[in-house]
Amino acid sequence: MPKPLAITEEIQQIKARLRELQHQQLDELRARRKELADDLAEVDKQIANITGAPAPSAAGASDGGGPRKRAPKLPKLVKDSDEYKEIGRNVQTILARQPTGMNGKQVADALGYSQMNERNRIKELLNDTRLFKKTGQGVSTKFFLR
Repeated sequence: MPKPLAITEEIQQIKARLRELQHQQLDELRARRKELADDLAEVDKQIANITGAPAPSAAGASDGGGPRKRAPKLPKLVKDSDEYKEIGRNVQTILARQPTGMNGKQVADALGYSQMNERNRIKELLNDTRLFKKTGQGVSTKFFLR
């Protein structure tokens, strides 16, 4: 019966050797990746020298140079307040120019509100059934004057 023990030992040795080879392969791939990144950075510097434009950063050129900042929380619109009435008049003016209706984002863009917290306040106002009627659901919701 010593044979099964020898086979299991051999299997264990093979598994250990496999793990060792996988770690070795992973180390080689990481080293190659670093070399390629260094080469790419050198090419970016050469392009920057030729064009005069700044070289893109390794952290990511599309991130805008830092962590994303959260917009400040805006207070909810209070129905029948002066601000509510003023924004309501502005929205009515914009919707009067569009007889086919507009979605909430289009209304907010037309008013110059670009941040999500501002757009949400406009959508709050648009859901007032006393002033506006709406058709559709979700993204395809369109708002009209009453």
